[in-house]
Amino acid sequence: MLAEYADAVYFDVDLDAVDERLTDSDEWEAGGRFYDLGDRISAYPLDWHETVSDTHDIRDVIEVIQAEVTEPEGDRQEAVTEERGVPQPKVIRVAETVAGIEKSDTEKRIKELRKNGEIEAFATQHRDPTLRVP
Repeated sequence: MLAEYADAVYFDVDLDAVDERLTDSDEWEAGGRFYDLGDRISAYPLDWHETVSDTHDIRDVIEVIQAEVTEPEGDRQEAVTEERGVPQPKVIRVAETVAGIEKSDTEKRIKELRKNGEIEAFATQHRDPTLRVP
């Protein structure tokens, strides 16, 4: 499937590298994996799609990432940890990619949730704080 797409758009893809990262797991796996969802490949596991694809509640997005990404992964800006929570850019990407929520709507909702004390924000003076549902 990926090879056909890459050929159709004249894009050079190292299919072996993709295959090495591809998993059929329904749950999050560390290591920058790609998930085989049957009819497509995703950067996010099937259970994230099932959990948040029909939601418009950003808390659900934060909670699923917070619950499943149980070990630090990524660089300092992308790492999800118990202490720091979930980086806001990751929340925005998952909300947009999996739940179909526009970036501007996600940002607006995050501000509302922070103001109402429904989520905690760390490094709030930073452009991209980390977020956590208490």
